[in-house]
Amino acid sequence: GLPESAPADLEIDVPLAAAARQGFRVIDIRGAEEIEATPLPVEIVLACAGDRLLAEANTLLEPAVDYLVVCARGVRSLAVVERLRAAGHARVHSLARGASGQAQAARPFASP
Repeated sequence: GLPESAPADLEIDVPLAAAARQGFRVIDIRGAEEIEATPLPVEIVLACAGDRLLAEANTLLEPAVDYLVVCARGVRSLAVVERLRAAGHARVHSLARGASGQAQAARPFASP
């Protein structure tokens, strides 16, 4: 069978700037090289590896805050968010398509 799609609110597919205006705090779980190659156009509250985020979530995440987790393509962030939700962190979300999807959406012309 087909893989089940993520629950609707696990992934958010909006421009990062719009998410930031809505109050989401952005967590970047990409590596340093990835961040340098494709910087995000918004303030990052936390840049750390997904493993560290999972291990230290109770310390790093505030319960009353909405977080948006970002990776390069939205795959790692979704996996991290699924595990955070399973651990009881209800207000974490994954950026659909990741930083590279954002970069493409931000370009003024799309390739055919």
